[in-house]
Amino acid sequence: RVEALATSREGVVAAAEGDVDFVGEDEVFGKYVEIRHGDDWVTVYGHCASINVGPGHHVRAGEQVAKMGRTGRAETAQLHFQVWQRGEAVDPRKLLSGEPAPR
Repeated sequence: RVEALATSREGVVAAAEGDVDFVGEDEVFGKYVEIRHGDDWVTVYGHCASINVGPGHHVRAGEQVAKMGRTGRAETAQLHFQVWQRGEAVDPRKLLSGEPAPR
């Protein structure tokens, strides 16, 4: 997972093309959206102030899907970003930089 700090209500964009699988809210991640991509990849965007898409919505890479916020257990405006493949968590830093994730 990656926690990105930002000013409140900055746009959150889809990391890749896909379909919105789930939009929800819980006490830890606050408002969040899950996007399913090809080859069993899923990205999750949490602590959102608002979400602009709903289940079944097809998104393009770079399309705004939400606005950053401080919902759930976030103490400041931030984005909680997760990447999953075939049910296993993947360190997003490796995918974002192209380099192996630090240990």
